[in-house]
Amino acid sequence: MLSAVAIVLCLKIYLILFVMDFALGLYSFFSSFVLFNVLFFAYTKYKDPYVKVIEDKEKEEVEEKTTGRSSSAPLISIVVPVKNEEDNIRNCVESCLNQTYENKEVIIVNDGSTDKTAAILDEIRKEVGVGGSGVVVGTLPALASNRTSSTPFSTSSFTNASFTSASSSNITNNNIINKPKFHILHLSRSVGKKQAVEAASQIAKGEIYAFMDSDCDMAIDALEKAAQVFTSDKQLGALTSHGRVRGAHTGNVLQKMQDVYIDGSCRAIKAMETTFSSVTCCSGSLSFYRRAAIQHFIHDWAHDRFLGMDFKFCTDRRMTAYVLGTKPTLVRDKDEDQKGVEGEKVRANNNNTTTAFASPILQTGNDDLNTLKSTSDPDIDDTKAPQHYWNVKYSQNIRVNVGVPTTLMALLKQQIRWKKSFIRSLSSTGGMYWRRPFYPALLYYIQTAMKFLRPYILFHALFVLPFEGDIRSTILWLLGVLFTGMIYSVDFRLRNPGDRLWIYRPVFTFITTFLYTWLLPYAAATIRNKGWR
Repeated sequence: MLSAVAIVLCLKIYLILFVMDFALGLYSFFSSFVLFNVLFFAYTKYKDPYVKVIEDKEKEEVEEKTTGRSSSAPLISIVVPVKNEEDNIRNCVESCLNQTYENKEVIIVNDGSTDKTAAILDEIRKEVGVGGSGVVVGTLPALASNRTSSTPFSTSSFTNASFTSASSSNITNNNIINKPKFHILHLSRSVGKKQAVEAASQIAKGEIYAFMDSDCDMAIDALEKAAQVFTSDKQLGALTSHGRVRGAHTGNVLQKMQDVYIDGSCRAIKAMETTFSSVTCCSGSLSFYRRAAIQHFIHDWAHDRFLGMDFKFCTDRRMTAYVLGTKPTLVRDKDEDQKGVEGEKVRANNNNTTTAFASPILQTGNDDLNTLKSTSDPDIDDTKAPQHYWNVKYSQNIRVNVGVPTTLMALLKQQIRWKKSFIRSLSSTGGMYWRRPFYPALLYYIQTAMKFLRPYILFHALFVLPFEGDIRSTILWLLGVLFTGMIYSVDFRLRNPGDRLWIYRPVFTFITTFLYTWLLPYAAATIRNKGWR
């Protein structure tokens, strides 16, 4: 596969010099150049962080497995913001509750749903709760810059939930193996995904955050594997998972095409970036963040402003960019400094910074805020900083099933949101990625430039050159597009023997080329439109 791409890359040099239109040939050359480098690093240099942990343990003859039973196992806070997902939310929540990893808490934020989502969440609460469960009522101060108004919400909190670890469709009180903390926050009006996550962060206590979209469900061992990776790599700031489309084999053509595309994007592009510990986008489907890497940024992220307005998009790229551009601070034990929320407030005042603890957005009835906000991660000492940036990686072994649009119109709306996020990320990821290792930065900036040039190239190839009589250049360029799709098809087939979905990859390559290309200028022209769906 690599040999084929290398041969075509050399052939394109000849075509540029003697056969093709120069602009079209040069663009085609860089397309193959990027493809070759992505595949080269993904298949010759990539080492799955989880596999590396297992191999290291075998070498050290360590038999203990991090399943949450060890006192050293980090607490993981699973955060799921949800709005109007009545068809998917039960499956999503149950995948959180049924994790084999024990030391976890689950926080579901109902972001003002108008369908049956709230009722389904309450049903799950009744199924899971065993004694001691209750409802706490309070207020949610305004989440924008004006914090004087308030929005009512209710929190269903229970700490003695019990269930089986099997991935069945029902949660029962039989075969109890763990008792996670389970919180449901009902917001009476929608505040958006980012501010819903911020609300959850006010009561989350984990050293590690697991952010998952409400139309997804994670593999039963996802948390267990992620915990081992974070425990073994103290420099790891973020970790993203491998996605596959839920029900792709029984779904429609769009679902099948998206499945092959998502699978290849993860295994090739994110794997390549992982060889340099510099993944540019941790997917919203399921990603993990070390609390120390993002806690002080969550408020700014949730209230992001762009072009003079609140910008609700760019959730995943913006968060990832922050981790990529910052360095771990040295930590010390809590006993060496003031503890709890008061200690956080003192440090916030001394540093003149705004932290999530210094400006709480959640305030619940008679609950003890110090108890709610206490965290298992150590206090941070900002007086010294290490030389290296946080590692940001991808693991093929941490799996998540992704819900995707099932109609063309829904797919286009999703892509327009993502294109707006990409535009916003140019000043965040693009403004700092040069600090990361040189080679992935080079590839990132080449691909970024190519995305903006693609509308011109497409128009040039389909209209200008044929009008001038140069059909040959257009045909050769189209063959290059087909070749790229076929290479990704072969990649999928080799990794998934017997799976016939590979035939959909070339088709989707043409869709991304001839349809997605025009969505970027459209997203730029309509970037002030805040519509989500």
